[in-house]
Formats: sequence, C-alpha cells, structure tokens
Amino acid sequence: MSKSCARTGCTFVFVLAVFVMSRTPLFALEGPTPIVHRPEAFVVSPSLRELATMPAPLGYGIRGKTPEPRISGNSVSPVLGSVEQTSPVVSSNFSIGLNFLGLGNGFLNFTPSSAPPDTTLAVGDTQIVQWTDPVFAVFDKSSGQVQAGPILGNTLWSSLGGACADATAGIELIVQWDKAHQRWLLAENTVGGPPYYSCVAVSTSSDALGTYYLYQFPQGTPLLDSPKWSVWSNGYYQSQGEYSNSEFVGPKLCAYNSAKLVVGDGSAEQICFVLSLLRMVFPCQPTSIPVSRRPPTKTNSS
Repeated sequence: MSKSCARTGCTFVFVLAVFVMSRTPLFALEGPTPIVHRPEAFVVSPSLRELATMPAPLGYGIRGKTPEPRISGNSVSPVLGSVEQTSPVVSSNFSIGLNFLGLGNGFLNFTPSSAPPDTTLAVGDTQIVQWTDPVFAVFDKSSGQVQAGPILGNTLWSSLGGACADATAGIELIVQWDKAHQRWLLAENTVGGPPYYSCVAVSTSSDALGTYYLYQFPQGTPLLDSPKWSVWSNGYYQSQGEYSNSEFVGPKLCAYNSAKLVVGDGSAEQICFVLSLLRMVFPCQPTSIPVSRRPPTKTNSS
C-alpha cells in the first residue's frame, strides 16, 4: 500500500518541522495532543488449532487498481556478468537453512486474491507465522511443515465479534514475535468504517496455535493505511497514515501497554497522536528490539 519512510528520514523531517514551528507564533508551538483509549471489546479466543478445523467464515480480499505482475520461475533466464557473485566466498560464516514453500503460488488450497499481498512473517522459537492477504499459516520451524493453514484472517477474530470479525474486517495484518514475553502479536486495522478500529491479538502462550487475548481498540473516523507494528521492552508500538477525504493528514503513532496485553487485562491503554506537520512523509517505520533482554539504561553522571 503506502510507502513508509526510513527512520533517519523521519528524524530529518521532524527536525525540519521543529525549525518551521520555531518561526511561527507561540500559540502554534503546541505539540500533538495524545488521546488515551481502552479496548471497546475484549475476549479470550478458542485455540487457533480448534478454529482452524471449523468451517471458514466468509472470505475477503482487497484488490489494487492494477494487480501486481507475477513472474514464474521459468520466465526469466539468468544473465551472468563479470561482477556477479556466483558462489559464497571462503570466509562466509552462515549457511542456508530450510527452504520450503510459504503462502504464495503453488501453496495447497491458496489462491492469491489481493494486490499488493501485504506479506508479513515472524519467526518464534519453534514456529513461523506468515500472513498474505487474506489468510495466514503456521509452520514448524525445524521441519518447515504446515501446522495449520491457510486460515482466513477474520477467523482469528470470530469470537470477538463486531468490526474485527466482519467479513471485510481489514487488511495488512502484522505478525510479530515478542521474545521477552514469549508471545505472538497479530494486529490489523479495519477498513469497514467509519468508525475504524485496531484489532489486536496476543497469544496466551508461546504456541501460535493456542488461545489468544483479543482486543478491539477505537481509531476514530479518519481512514488509516499502512499500519506497522513493533515490539519493544516497554510496550507495543504502531504507526500508520491518517487520511481525510483521500488526503494524507500525517503519520498517526500509537503506543500500547504490553504489560497488560500479555496477561489479558481488558483495561490495557492505547495512547495515540497525529503528527499533522509531517505532511511530506508517509508513516514512519517503528523498530523492534531484537533481543529478549532490556536495552541498557543511560544514567546521568551529573
């Protein structure tokens, strides 16, 4: 969908925005006002292993105006050039692991139905979860075997009901593995609005096919596009673009209380604000912490 800016690009534009603000009257120096919400709906789902065996709900798919071209493996002939590396160098310290078919052309019981497919994937300790609109699948990490899938996305939200469980619920589901809490995070924004919502699922264990805490957070009436999520030591973070009458307003940034989300606390807070001055960029890309331990804390020596 929409493009996202690199972290350095967002920083540059933010500094530029501060410079512009410094040349405006004092009343214009106020920053964005954070808005705090709690889930409008919360429930603990049946196990995904159980849901995957039930009759699938009505499917959905979002097509772009121009389907993206698909190139088969036999339609392109490799052209070797004098600068092309054709084999690993002696000092390579890595090896290729499993090579198996994920969701895509040729995957059993799957037919691509969305363009772009908004593919996302996360790797846990023992499992891999891949999402390609409008379905997802769970794989065994050691063998590559399919444990479940393809599963229609709104199957996950079926017990939550409401906008998240609607057949046209949303697109661009994001999958993340929270190392610190050993939990799976799956989230998507609804498109069947206004109003719009963020649908958040946090596994109750490290098993991607187990039960989930399901939350439906309000996002208001402007349309949100290209949501991205990250896992950090002190919360879950979300970025997206806010649109009003098809016009880009600015990046909308949200933080979620992960300490409550991972234990099934229906009072978990969502804090959001819109950077309306950053009209020249699309949503920033949040960064996940790559390890299970907390980052070092900088102390003030003075």
